[in-house]
Amino acid sequence: MSGSMREQDVQSADSGKPAQRSDAVLRSLIDFVERRQSTAAEIGDMFSAIFFNRTARISFTMLSACDASVRLKSMLAQVVPEGLTNYLAALEELRSLLKDCTSRDIRVLFLSDGLPGDAASMLRFFQNLIQEQSSLSWRNLQFHTVGFGSLDDFMYLQQMSVLGHGSFQLAGRSAVALFRALQSISSTLGASPERSSLYPTRTVVDKCNSWQRRLRKQRDLDGCADAHLLAAYPQANDFEVPRQIWEPFPKKGAMTLFCKRSRMVFTGKAIYCKEAVNTSVMCRPCPWTQGGMHLVYSMVDSSRTFYDPAAKKLQPSPMVAKATKPCCAWIGRGLAESYPHNAAVAAWCAKSFRQQLGDSCLFFVPCYSYALETVPAAHEGGIAPESFANFVGERHIHGVFRKYNNNNGDVVDMSCEDGHAKEASLLA
Repeated sequence: MSGSMREQDVQSADSGKPAQRSDAVLRSLIDFVERRQSTAAEIGDMFSAIFFNRTARISFTMLSACDASVRLKSMLAQVVPEGLTNYLAALEELRSLLKDCTSRDIRVLFLSDGLPGDAASMLRFFQNLIQEQSSLSWRNLQFHTVGFGSLDDFMYLQQMSVLGHGSFQLAGRSAVALFRALQSISSTLGASPERSSLYPTRTVVDKCNSWQRRLRKQRDLDGCADAHLLAAYPQANDFEVPRQIWEPFPKKGAMTLFCKRSRMVFTGKAIYCKEAVNTSVMCRPCPWTQGGMHLVYSMVDSSRTFYDPAAKKLQPSPMVAKATKPCCAWIGRGLAESYPHNAAVAAWCAKSFRQQLGDSCLFFVPCYSYALETVPAAHEGGIAPESFANFVGERHIHGVFRKYNNNNGDVVDMSCEDGHAKEASLLA
């Protein structure tokens, strides 16, 4: 464990007195393992543990829940937090464990109270690891993460959980919150990824291939067009390190798109277009996260600005572009239109709620629909302009987020009579 785990700032579950972080983590893990003893005995769960700071070491491997609990209890007086926080060392040890593991279902619980000191190299290795495990048709890997401690920013853990088809939990500095975070993850471990709210690894790829065949049939696309669509689907090492919202937007490798931006407004009875303006946006060449149906890129819109008191001038507002994944490309325009419609209805409902309550407590981020006006030349970063023919843009909200509902990667067949109704219910 890293040196920050020496901090005695955790509100304990019993006495309420401050407890050391390392002690709170170990006791939470003991509780987590013991709560899973009955389930683990039924399905044959085995437990391994890796502790890391600047380096990493495997503490134990392939133990039963009972034995793992005993081993963790013995470590309460042995663990000495020290050193820096590097994720890469832990991931390298994890990879060695996975090579020797013949289990089909692997669930990784990754807990940290700090930001990685090796973010770029860690992300490259992590993507290679996920890609490597996904290529094994018999293996089902989920990567769950927990943010613990005083930080209000765990963007790396959030990114890892999304790319690892798992979930992220925020525990803060409360032992009770840490127990609940682990319990929440435990409740999902027995779920089939196709039936849970997690992003399925192979399901999305299978759907991508399925919709590629449908595109070829409906539009008579040739192999070249299919290659463009596949080029827009991130492979290993294609996601970039998430950046702080206040960091300058890096223009190297970015692509400029000339678009028409639209915003919808709901009156309570009808939806209408409030504004439709021509604008230019600058988009990063690689996404930094994803959803079930979208890849999320950092972008700036030249006509959406804010006054920066430090620079004493107007600056482009940090935004995100949500481009449709290739598996959903054939309904990309419908998705780009539905999101602003749903956001408009949600904003109206929130306004009505605030008026009834008399308190400004619920807001929705404005959602814009972008339609590409000018198709740029092929880009060195690998972005296929076709994937940005129609996309959604929103303001970048910085901080820890939790998604309570999603479409689980399901793609609605828009040729069905009720396709649009299903699509709206999934996006709402």
